[in-house]
Amino acid sequence: MGGLECITGEIIEEARREAERILRKADNEVEKIAAAGRAEAEKRRAEATRETAQELGKRRAMAVASSRQERRQILLQTRMEAIREAVAAAKHTIYTMEGQPYFELLMQLFRNYAQEEDGVILFSERDLARMPDGFIEKLNGTLERGSVALGTQPADIEYGFIIRYGDIEQNCCIESIFEEKKNVLEDRINRCFEDGVDA
Repeated sequence: MGGLECITGEIIEEARREAERILRKADNEVEKIAAAGRAEAEKRRAEATRETAQELGKRRAMAVASSRQERRQILLQTRMEAIREAVAAAKHTIYTMEGQPYFELLMQLFRNYAQEEDGVILFSERDLARMPDGFIEKLNGTLERGSVALGTQPADIEYGFIIRYGDIEQNCCIESIFEEKKNVLEDRINRCFEDGVDA
């Protein structure tokens, strides 16, 4: 029996050593798998952090761009409102002028728009009724050549005048001049805004 026990003991010891070897190998495999899992998790965490940072950066950039666009839009609306108000104020000033200042303005317009040739000048019924004596002669005095004669019928305008040179009409009614100069006025007002204003 002693020999059998000895053989059995050796077999059990050998089995125990084999089991320990298998367990160590399994532990090593588990550690490798766990290490690989930790590395993969760290990699994914880093990617997620980077992607989140990129997404936040994109959203921040979009928010800044949106804010700038909104600010530009508000500035543009403010400029357009300022232009409308400036034009309305200028028109109101002209439309409420009486007597000499109004006709001095018409004289200046005539100097700017009249041609050096013969023509006919037409005024509104309102302006014909309040025109100072000798006004047509004063207009003609600004011309080196040609002259204008006062039209027999009033023009269908409220303020300003129309000059006819044969078939050609020079429309100098105030509304028409404002429309013609609209872009110039907008440019001047925009320059006023741009001085010291960063859009």
